[in-house]
Amino acid sequence: RPRDADATLVRLIPLETLDWRTLEPDAIYLWLDRILLRRERLKPTSELIVREFGLNSHAYRTLSQRMLAFWQRHRHLPHYAVLYNGWAKYLSIVYGAPPNDPELFIRHTYLATLAKLMAWQRICRGTAAPCPYGAPPCPHEDMPRLLNGKLFHEQGIHGYIEDDFFAWLARPDAQSLGVEVATRLSQLLH
Repeated sequence: RPRDADATLVRLIPLETLDWRTLEPDAIYLWLDRILLRRERLKPTSELIVREFGLNSHAYRTLSQRMLAFWQRHRHLPHYAVLYNGWAKYLSIVYGAPPNDPELFIRHTYLATLAKLMAWQRICRGTAAPCPYGAPPCPHEDMPRLLNGKLFHEQGIHGYIEDDFFAWLARPDAQSLGVEVATRLSQLLH
């Protein structure tokens, strides 16, 4: 308990543990590098993606909480309600009943955002011609255009991402959150 009346109580939640006694020095170095410095470029494996971006990752926990808080404050607005209701309609076709789960909608938004960023980085790295925005991640001011698919369209990739249910992060009143989420994920991917 803080003794000072103005002090803030901070609750630490362990996200990952590691027993150094069971690891080789190289494995310990990579772990420290990932946590503290991230100098080594990691090979993308399903295990790595789950660890770094999955439901138990620090990225998902912090970013989904920020998105959910925003969503809870704004979901009653018509332009957000339409997105949620359309998403729920399609899921009810798949599952037989409409979901009433804003957290699932946020999870899908997070995953869609991550997929858009992974595709963009692959496009930028996978071409012989230089990426129009340089090496990923793209500049902050272009993140909303990435989230709503306009950057893909400008590269001649039509129909990949239109203004989907999860592009709400690119809407004017959500753009600062969208840029924050996309930038943090992009930095982890880079």
